Amino acid sequence: MVLQMPVFIGFFLHDPQRHRIARREFPLGRDLAKPDTLFMIPGTSFPFNLLPLLMGATMLWQSHLTPASPAWTRPSKR
Repeated sequence: MVLQMPVFIGFFLHDPQRHRIARREFPLGRDLAKPDTLFMIPGTSFPFNLLPLLMGATMLWQSHLTPASPAWTRPSKR
């Protein structure tokens, strides 16, 4: 990790196209720098964000797909 971070930072700082994509429209959202709030929950000042809920549901689904590890058994005494 210590060796990778300077390389990643160098790639980011060297990217000549990075200023062209800032504050541009994308198919999934108007601006990727803004929060993905769909609406405010009525009666509260709490925003409803869909992407964190989708991520949580996907993580739960993936945990059900992962097979359970075999149970540890004690070695039999002979």
